[in-house]
Amino acid sequence: MDAQPSDAADIPTDESGGFTPQFGETLAVAAIVVDAKSQKAAAFYQHFGFIELPGQPGRWMLSRSHFSGLA
Repeated sequence: MDAQPSDAADIPTDESGGFTPQFGETLAVAAIVVDAKSQKAAAFYQHFGFIELPGQPGRWMLSRSHFSGLA
């Protein structure tokens, strides 16, 4: 018998045991933040809509509005 956390039954799953879309839609994510380790990495992130955070060189952010409709 597998041990499961007491609240495991509260997490909606589909027939295969994967999370249902409703569960994924309830995650509260405001942005994705990354640290570019090189100029090439920074250019990569900028190409995909990330913006460099003011006062934090090398730290880039993609707001939720850019990725919320992808799932």
